Amino acid sequence: MRNSTLVALLGAALFVLLACVAALSDVRASTVEKLDLAGLFDRSEHVVHGRILESSVKLGAHGRPETTYEVAVTTAFWGASSGSLEFRTAGGALPDGRELVIPGLPKLAVGEEVLLFLTRESKRGLRMPVGLAQGKFQVVRDEHGPATLLRGESELEFLDPTTQTPQKLSTRASLDFDATARELERLARERRDREAAAKK
Repeated sequence: MRNSTLVALLGAALFVLLACVAALSDVRASTVEKLDLAGLFDRSEHVVHGRILESSVKLGAHGRPETTYEVAVTTAFWGASSGSLEFRTAGGALPDGRELVIPGLPKLAVGEEVLLFLTRESKRGLRMPVGLAQGKFQVVRDEHGPATLLRGESELEFLDPTTQTPQKLSTRASLDFDATARELERLARERRDREAAAKK
């Protein structure tokens, strides 16, 4: 009897341990669709180049931290017009130390110059960068050269279409700003043409 009870307890403990390990794995990485520039653009409601003016974290209606950002928009490739754009995302650190971390969600720093691809608002009024870390580029300027768009690595995975297994998604990229801006303008023209044709 004692042996069977001990085996049952050990089995339960092992189950809990495995569940915790699985939960930690889920927290460390998010699985997303792998997107190129055109894919990012087509899934965005707003595509903007500008500078992060302000950020603030508050407890949302569902009891989780949410961060509100204000962006001074220099160029609106899609959606928002030039001026300022305010949006809210899930996650953030509250003053009392409570924090919600979304694996793969890019960090936006006040004063940072960025190119953002933003989703439509959810029912809770939240927007996210499209494809999480894929939807944010930092603009880096060189005094003696053209501006560059940089995107670092992140905790993202994608489903391999052949094996249907999660694979590490490399989000690191370096793009010429001017060439990318021209490509975004082209994508915007094509999208406007498609939407106009769909209304006929």
